Amino acid sequence: EAGEGRYLLQRVQNMLSSDEKVVDVPKQVQTENSNQKTDVKYSIDAMHSSYDVNENTTFYRDRSAPRYANENGLFLYFRKYKDKPRASDLRLRIQNISPNLLKIQTYSFKIDDKIYKIHPQKVFSDSSSGQYWEWCDLSFDAINYKIIDHIISSSTAKFRIEGLSGYVDIVLDAVDKRALKNTLEAFKALGGLISY
Repeated sequence: EAGEGRYLLQRVQNMLSSDEKVVDVPKQVQTENSNQKTDVKYSIDAMHSSYDVNENTTFYRDRSAPRYANENGLFLYFRKYKDKPRASDLRLRIQNISPNLLKIQTYSFKIDDKIYKIHPQKVFSDSSSGQYWEWCDLSFDAINYKIIDHIISSSTAKFRIEGLSGYVDIVLDAVDKRALKNTLEAFKALGGLISY
């Protein structure tokens, strides 16, 4: 299992940390008004992309999202196959680094006055130099969409990473909210469908 975790960690790090150029997509995105057009253009420009030659696909994430698995973060990312017209595989990634292995069980979100919980089926972990990092990579479903949408429009948003050996509280700030919004808008602008 440790070998599988290291393999997945390396694969995701390679996908998320490429120094390739920022997304090169058509700048003409047709929307109903100029404010939307400006927001969508900004969202696409805010994306970082990395191309996977073996899978013939480009992965996109906001530039402010963590580049490595051993950084704290909550972010969205997605892919677009070169030979397909639409972006696909929108995913939610939550990761934590700590001097203690939390053995994560639950992510509890307090957004304004509403509580949401995610119980991941699988949490990966690794360690080095006295630090532990744990992460989960979730398919984007209706529940996750509701949470992310509420985070983006919230006054206050924080979440607790709860494990068998403790917890960590993280506040989501304006940069985090903008990154989530950018990624959703870029996903839609590149043909991705969200039907929740």
